[in-house]
Amino acid sequence: MSPEQRLLKAFELSQFSRDLFLHGLRKRFPDLSEAEIKKLYLERLNKCHNRNY
Repeated sequence: MSPEQRLLKAFELSQFSRDLFLHGLRKRFPDLSEAEIKKLYLERLNKCHNRNY
């Protein structure tokens, strides 16, 4: 793979991971509204960031 292809694949996998995480939240909390799911999603994503940078 060329460096450009590798970078594009990394972006694709990153987006796929976020979509899968959001889908899992919707299945786990079916009673939450879309706004509440979005808030929960952002809160949990924030916990995942490496704070060393």
